[in-house]
Amino acid sequence: MRSKAMRFMAGTTSALLFGGFAGADVAYVADRATYYVAPGGTANVHVFARFRGADALMLAGENGLYSIGVSLETISSSPLNTPALLASAGAAMLNLAEFDDSFGPLIDTPFSPRYGAILLTDPFGNDGDLGVVGTLLVSDRFVLIGTFVYTASMNIGEGSTIVVGDYDQQLSDTVTWQTFQVIDSEMSSTRFGIVVSANPACPADLDNDGQVTSQDFFDFLAGYFAGTANFNGLDDTNSQDFFDYLTAFFTGC
Repeated sequence: MRSKAMRFMAGTTSALLFGGFAGADVAYVADRATYYVAPGGTANVHVFARFRGADALMLAGENGLYSIGVSLETISSSPLNTPALLASAGAAMLNLAEFDDSFGPLIDTPFSPRYGAILLTDPFGNDGDLGVVGTLLVSDRFVLIGTFVYTASMNIGEGSTIVVGDYDQQLSDTVTWQTFQVIDSEMSSTRFGIVVSANPACPADLDNDGQVTSQDFFDFLAGYFAGTANFNGLDDTNSQDFFDYLTAFFTGC
């Protein structure tokens, strides 16, 4: 049964794509852009496939997805190159309640810096399985792929950048249920940061005195102009760090 499913996945080609999905409206998303954690702490990262606008309606019309593939890859960590880790297969809790192929994930690579998996509904059983349609919020429909538990390093200030994308662009792994549209190439990737903070509940408190004051702001500016204020953990220090810090600063503790 497993080999039959594998042959189906490999044999489904992009020629089956009917053109109904717009790439900008179909994307992988995480529930946060940045996760602030204590040294050695964990971040529970919820990863979804988001279908927006007309694509959300089309997904419902398809009665969901036949299968979906995903990868999470750590692409950088600074300043000490000690990234947060997805340490084991047990740290990836895939949504097998909805994608309930009897074998679990069809393919998985449970290691850091990259974790990849393909989830499959069970087309060979007689359980009336129609895939997963997801939760509708306003005009967006979110399909939960899984929850991934990252363990941070012990180094305060360490920021890791993780990219969420397709399992393999050469493999047809994200497929709609009824018409078997292959939408791998339509799925936009995303990224999130994991930052080790002495006070993760109040990340703008840079001097750790229990409150957010003008001194914290000046400390951030000094690091920003020195190029060492990667506040959101995403890539290098840039204007997005400035805006993210301002948001945290005005939020306070």
